Amino acid sequence: MLPNRVTAVLPATLIMVGGLRSLARAAAPYSDSPVVTDISFNWSTHERHADGSDNWAVTWADDDNQYGAWGDGYGWAETGAKQSLGVTSISGTSSSPSGTDLWGLPVVGSPGGKSYGILSVDGVLYMWVGPGSGTTSYDEARIYRSTTHGTSWTQASWAFTKNQDLIMPTFLNFGQDYAGARDDYVYAYFIRLQGNPSSLGVMIPGQIDLARVPKTQIMIQGAWEFFAGMSGPDPTWTSDPASRQPVFEDTNGVGWNCSVSYNAGLGRYLLCTEHTDTMEGRLGMFDAPEPWGPWMTVYYAETDGRFGDGHVDTTTFYWNCSNKWLSGGGRDFILIFSGTGTNDAFNMVAGHFILDQRVTLILTETNASWGDIDIQPEPNDANNMLFARGSEVTLTPLPIEGKALGRWEIFDPDYPGDVNHATIDANGTTTVIMDTDMHVNAVWKCGGGSAPFLLVTLLVLGRLQQRVTQGRGRFWRA
Repeated sequence: MLPNRVTAVLPATLIMVGGLRSLARAAAPYSDSPVVTDISFNWSTHERHADGSDNWAVTWADDDNQYGAWGDGYGWAETGAKQSLGVTSISGTSSSPSGTDLWGLPVVGSPGGKSYGILSVDGVLYMWVGPGSGTTSYDEARIYRSTTHGTSWTQASWAFTKNQDLIMPTFLNFGQDYAGARDDYVYAYFIRLQGNPSSLGVMIPGQIDLARVPKTQIMIQGAWEFFAGMSGPDPTWTSDPASRQPVFEDTNGVGWNCSVSYNAGLGRYLLCTEHTDTMEGRLGMFDAPEPWGPWMTVYYAETDGRFGDGHVDTTTFYWNCSNKWLSGGGRDFILIFSGTGTNDAFNMVAGHFILDQRVTLILTETNASWGDIDIQPEPNDANNMLFARGSEVTLTPLPIEGKALGRWEIFDPDYPGDVNHATIDANGTTTVIMDTDMHVNAVWKCGGGSAPFLLVTLLVLGRLQQRVTQGRGRFWRA
């Protein structure tokens, strides 16, 4: 039976629907996201806490609290001795968050540190720490571990170092306590150091590296391996950091920190970092179907569209999404951000992803050499057979001599080849209403007999790729 969300048959017009991207995009390193067409922020929701404490990488733990790592301040309470690095538990909803300061490395009497990556896995917290402040934090990246929900920490006996050009890593965050992870690995992203800077700044050219480790061996250095490029559709990995390849590049640079999280509702990985100049609100937000990419642009702030312009000072340098506070199927989110001046704090603002309103037509043929299909209107994206949601697409068979169209078959695209499909017993023109992704198969026949059924389609990452043997006219193929 055809699912209720799929409808078919009637005449046709194409209307292009899609979000309008409000920012100049000429300098973005990657093409526009095929999933998120625009992004908006509701600045009436902006809140500021922990004034004077910046950064605020967060993770969602098993006890339903979020844990945040901050620097150079007095924490959520804004009292006591100044800490170079602190950890705070954050409870409550996005409309009424409450923080409890748990632990810190004082500015006076300790080596200090900074962190832009914290993660909860199986009830244990892990945190990347670089020593001191400023570019001193580039010297090494060492993992701290807490089995007490952040009140005490032990550190690894090893570290990745500045000499390896691996600095300021962050963890890839999934759901609560690492729920919904793609596999049994933990992933970390490193900024690739360029040169030997004396002050914090954007790394130009910008490159970000990816490493992974079995989640049961996070504290074992020899278990870590680095992304080493692609072999066909599959990533390759190396235990030698010198053989690594970047997963993200921007000739305009990347910040000295980044954040990456998985939005399960969208089915996309989200990466945030700076570009061009630091501490100027130059947010770049990118999405990808896998931790290693390929990355696409969601938001890329230019001079006239810097993050927060007109609402907060454009001095921000760090942003990350709270996975606990996602809602609306991943469309609605809370962005936590920090910066200098008035933004030197835990800042949060509600945002909304505007999704692509286009849908995909998967068109296949049984015995493809016996005819072609004319498609009207023509797809607005020939490579991916994309149409505006709700539009009507007319399919006209063009058989070669001695052949004919036996029937049309309509499948649920989530289950290619499913025998539970709708059959339109017609040998002429038909029209499909594109209210969702559609999979239509044309069954060609010879004389009065039906052709044997052979489905020749692959659905890869929600986009069409077809194997066809012959084609003429205007039969569109990826």
